Amino acid sequence: RKERWLRLYQKAAAILLIPLLAFSAWYYFIGPPPTDSQAWVEINAPEGTRTQFSLPDGSSGWLNSGSRLKYNPVFENRNVELNGEAWFDVEHDKTVFTVNTHNLDISVLGTQFNVMAYSDLDFAEVVLEEGKVEVEGTDNYFEKTLLRGERLKYLPERNIYQMYQGDTEQYTSWKDGYLMLDNEPLKIAVARIERWYNV
Repeated sequence: RKERWLRLYQKAAAILLIPLLAFSAWYYFIGPPPTDSQAWVEINAPEGTRTQFSLPDGSSGWLNSGSRLKYNPVFENRNVELNGEAWFDVEHDKTVFTVNTHNLDISVLGTQFNVMAYSDLDFAEVVLEEGKVEVEGTDNYFEKTLLRGERLKYLPERNIYQMYQGDTEQYTSWKDGYLMLDNEPLKIAVARIERWYNV
């Protein structure tokens, strides 16, 4: 009986040896499956709300009504994608922090700034509170360095940008719960009020 069981185990081992050898050869020559994460973390601010967020590198900020922020959870390259409006307080680091929108790429090392880039608006806007930022058109049409207190408004259909200097509070007070409108065109004012109250 022992010999019979021993022969049975030998046959089973021989049968299992073939797939084991095949898998070992595949693993050795092809290598393990890629470990790069294709997952995304997405933060949303529903219409009529504002959402505070923190990022893996210690940076933080706020998302305005109807906005979406996406990033890879590994976050080694400090890169985020924005559709909507966000205020950023970026932790200083030697790695560049980049905000990608459908019209603009904004690069910083560490500073405070506001980006408005809703896909349904015909312009995008960057307002700098502290430090400096590099703004570039997504199609490399232009590059511009913003300094403290400057605002860049980009009109993609006409492929031009306009620069303004002055108080940034009007463009960043939304994160503190205030909707400030001062000398805004009616069309833009109405759009901001609609998003603010979700009507």
